[in-house]
Amino acid sequence: MKKMTAIYARISQEDEKSGVSESIQNQISYLKQYLFQNDMTLYEIYCDDGFSGLNFERPAFQKMIQDIENGMINCVVVKDLSRLGRDYIGIGYFTEQYFPQKNIQFIAVNDNIDTENESIQQEFIPFKALLNDFYAKDISKKIKASFHTKRQNGQFIGAFAPYGYQKDSNNKNHLVIEPDTSNVVQNIFMWYLQGENMTSIAQKLNDCGVPSPAVYKMMHTYYQNTNVKYGLWTQQTIKNILSNETYAGNITQGKTKKINYKNKKLKKISKQYWIVKQNTHKPIIDYTVFQYVQTMLNQKSQKINQKSMHLLGGLLYCGDCGSSMTFRRNKKGDFILLCSRYTRYGQCSRHQFYEHKCNDIIFNTLQTFIKNMPNSKQYHNTIPIDRLFCYKIFIIQMIQKIQFFEQHNTIKMCVYWNFSAP
Repeated sequence: MKKMTAIYARISQEDEKSGVSESIQNQISYLKQYLFQNDMTLYEIYCDDGFSGLNFERPAFQKMIQDIENGMINCVVVKDLSRLGRDYIGIGYFTEQYFPQKNIQFIAVNDNIDTENESIQQEFIPFKALLNDFYAKDISKKIKASFHTKRQNGQFIGAFAPYGYQKDSNNKNHLVIEPDTSNVVQNIFMWYLQGENMTSIAQKLNDCGVPSPAVYKMMHTYYQNTNVKYGLWTQQTIKNILSNETYAGNITQGKTKKINYKNKKLKKISKQYWIVKQNTHKPIIDYTVFQYVQTMLNQKSQKINQKSMHLLGGLLYCGDCGSSMTFRRNKKGDFILLCSRYTRYGQCSRHQFYEHKCNDIIFNTLQTFIKNMPNSKQYHNTIPIDRLFCYKIFIIQMIQKIQFFEQHNTIKMCVYWNFSAP
């Protein structure tokens, strides 16, 4: 059976910076020559350019795995083991379990590894993988130290400039004002100072067709975000801009850090450890104005933080668009229910409904439901188990919420449940 061979090539940004790894093109040329010399048939070339070897969620690698699953490939060739990956656990899985189970011949040319030709080098695969892992960890430490130094020097190290700014063409660690978007930032601060709330500001920008920061970034950079649901301005977006000290000419960095060098998940850092540097670039907003806006935001947040528990929180959804219903106070101080899609994006409809009226409807419905429920076991046996379980969970949740309200004197109510014994 003729070998249908896949060439896999990979290089990460860290590899390029360190200068120890050849380019993608050189890897491919080198491996093509190897296939030619050994009379092997090339099926396809798979390249992951700019992807870390610490995980295997790489587009070209996953496509190669899918082709293996479809029976299109029976041999994989890489320049060396580190090109396959640098995570020793993952390397162990693929070289010792996955490839053997799929009858895949694996060749790492420079490491003299060929799973069809037993050699002493194959015994050292776990050790080589471990050394590659250590190398990745060491590179991660060096990069982290470099970033920390740049932060301390007031240099901007983000992948993308904040909305309203762009990276200096002569110095990527310095921010310069972007004329088009900086005007939007100035308008947001001006409108807020004039008494407009964040929701109305977002609505105004959406009505004018101004692209939101995420959409603008996707339009002008390689940034991609599948979580941008509608691509519109929201109250939270406005709040983020109003509270971002970058617009006053200061840089605040080090707010988050990765859990470890293998995991991209971030955890928040306590504010006392943030790195703040003053006057690092030209401000869009005067510092005195920025400080006054922060005072306004803090005064409003203190009012909002006077928490009010809602009995039906998280249980109600808009009948038109399916979005969750959110709670807001009206001018009289009463809580009303509004469609969250309307409050955030100005879409759908307001659907205003008083919370206390909704509570009354639910209580009355529950009482009627329980009062009219027959006690016969024969009736209960006709109810599907999954629905009966849902009823039980729902009632328990409602009782727990009612008990919570009573304990905290949030509302006064008296509900009499007449459960008659079967």
